[in-house]
Amino acid sequence: MAENPKSSATVSTVAPVRDISDCDTTNQQQRTFRSFFRWHEPGTSKEEKRLIFKLDVFILTYTCLTCFIKSLDTSNVNNAFFSGMKEDLKMYSNELNLMSTYFSVGIMIGSPFSTLALTFFSPRFWLPLCTMLWSICVLGIYAAKNVETIYGLRYLIRPPRLVATAIGSWYRKSEISRRMALFGISAGAGPMFSSYIQSGLYQNMHDRLGIASW
Repeated sequence: MAENPKSSATVSTVAPVRDISDCDTTNQQQRTFRSFFRWHEPGTSKEEKRLIFKLDVFILTYTCLTCFIKSLDTSNVNNAFFSGMKEDLKMYSNELNLMSTYFSVGIMIGSPFSTLALTFFSPRFWLPLCTMLWSICVLGIYAAKNVETIYGLRYLIRPPRLVATAIGSWYRKSEISRRMALFGISAGAGPMFSSYIQSGLYQNMHDRLGIASW
């Protein structure tokens, strides 16, 4: 009995999934220094380039902006100290060093638990939640009436380096280095712009609505 070719044919209805593993190991030994500056690997199809572009627009932009803004706030405490916070909160001893100490202790204690939380909660929920909690703590600093309140808020504020998880989850190994380079640049750009922003706020918004510019 002849087999019906239509019955043996298999129709795939599964949507294509991007393989983020580097299967091509033959060309890894031929990589040169110039290959680092190529945004796409040789042989990347137009469809995959469009996909990578979407990943860059949404994921890479989000991670870099998040890291920039939070690095900006992390380094701003030193500028605020010399812009009136010292006199307003009567910080005439080791208070500035204690702020950095509480901040570092918060990182050491909170970061392992926050990383483990990614194994129980989806990153699309956990990462925005951490960002929202960070924003609330930062907004609370402006209303602080004593240095002890800032100690507690600085303890709760941790750098959001967990956002780098998104880069490692969506890009191939050969693509991660370029994106992480931009991620590192955004972290370094925060302290660089912090002084200029603080100077502008101090000159133009000091005592506006009864709020100190620091």
